[in-house]
Amino acid sequence: VCQGDAQAKEYVSLVRDSFDPVVDIAACTQQLRLLAELDTRVVLASLPTAHYHFFAMNDALVPAEVAQRLASYCAASQIFQWADASHFLPYTHAPELVAALCELFPGA
Repeated sequence: VCQGDAQAKEYVSLVRDSFDPVVDIAACTQQLRLLAELDTRVVLASLPTAHYHFFAMNDALVPAEVAQRLASYCAASQIFQWADASHFLPYTHAPELVAALCELFPGA
């Protein structure tokens, strides 16, 4: 989840410590099955407005190639990528994400 990102590893530890140690395996399995079957390409391609996607290039769960594929499905999308980030991008790169959003939505 946080390959090569020391700050993300620290966040993972904090998040892990906050979870209830009892895990509902059946519910997790069902949720993972739903994610495996979920295909949003048609929905994304049909959105009438621009949409923005933020990717971490070192994400072990969502490979960087997904960004290129996503861009090919939807011409209205704009892709932002961070080379030094992991799956914990929203936590480790929050200032950069906020800056990017402020540029996209000035005055919001």
